[in-house]
Amino acid sequence: MSSRLTISIIYGTPTIKGWFMLNFLGIGNSFSTKHLNTSAYFIENHIFYLIDCGENVFGEINKLRPYKECNKVIVLLTHFHSDHIGSLGTFVFSLSNYGFSKNNIILFNPNKKKLKQVVALFGLFEDCIITNDLNLLKKQFKCIKQKHYNDNSYGYLFKQKDELIYFSGDTSEIPDKIVDLFNAGEISKLYIDTTLQDSWGYHLPISKLKTVLNMRYADRVYCMHLPDELTYEEIKAYGFNVANSINRNKENENARN
Repeated sequence: MSSRLTISIIYGTPTIKGWFMLNFLGIGNSFSTKHLNTSAYFIENHIFYLIDCGENVFGEINKLRPYKECNKVIVLLTHFHSDHIGSLGTFVFSLSNYGFSKNNIILFNPNKKKLKQVVALFGLFEDCIITNDLNLLKKQFKCIKQKHYNDNSYGYLFKQKDELIYFSGDTSEIPDKIVDLFNAGEISKLYIDTTLQDSWGYHLPISKLKTVLNMRYADRVYCMHLPDELTYEEIKAYGFNVANSINRNKENENARN
């Protein structure tokens, strides 16, 4: 059975457009001082799902505490670079302080051994569940291996109501199975690591997106993990969107003032 067919059976066929958008706390790459670290969340059935928790993410979460009406927090980590896990320890400790028990704080990554090592460095063993078991996520996710530094990064494919959503994490190319789904019109939102140019081969140049994606669906592409030098105008000139973040809204507010 092909990968595409397997995914289609699990998730079905989503509608073309829909209401769902990830809430981004930041959309920047590891060196960005403008956009903050890339991290996004959504809430479903009183569960707070957070994707990545980089160095400055806790500060944004703590201002909003968007999980305050939730009874469980699940953090999905794409990989273990500091701009994706840097404030994870502080976040988990804060949840304990706000009354979340160990059984209601779940940290997930397909590489459980590495995740345990990271958690040990943060001293979190008594405060959360560490897992690579997809069944504990209370929702169907499919982990997609990415081509990134040491090939230790994962993207997440999931369905939200009638929409199929893909969050790439860090990657230098889009996996074939995701390209096939997107070009067939089955993915409603493609949140993708985007850079201007990448001499190291760790991230995805925006010019490459146009060569592999069906541009008929360009408005379903949301660029994230941005370097400061890649402007919103350049992204829009390609026909793509910029993932909307709290920090970006502040930038727009400041510009108006």
